[in-house]
Amino acid sequence: MDRILLISGDMVRSGETLRRRVLRFTGSRRATRVIMKRIEAAQRLGQIMSCMVVPRAVTAEAEYGDEFGWDVRVSYAAAGARGGRHA
Repeated sequence: MDRILLISGDMVRSGETLRRRVLRFTGSRRATRVIMKRIEAAQRLGQIMSCMVVPRAVTAEAEYGDEFGWDVRVSYAAAGARGGRHA
């Protein structure tokens, strides 16, 4: 079973706490920077309801020292609608 980091939308708004939690999950400063950039880009698209970070298998393009690539999946809160939409 893969490890999964689930982040609520409230946690996304508290930047430093989020950064520490992601770093603890990945164990890599480089991976944390990449994940944080993806989350920040998602925030520019809309209000985040939740976020999920999951490791994926190493690809040929992975840099030395990276054990995993990371998928960042985001659910957005849809204004005026029930539920949300996913990216």
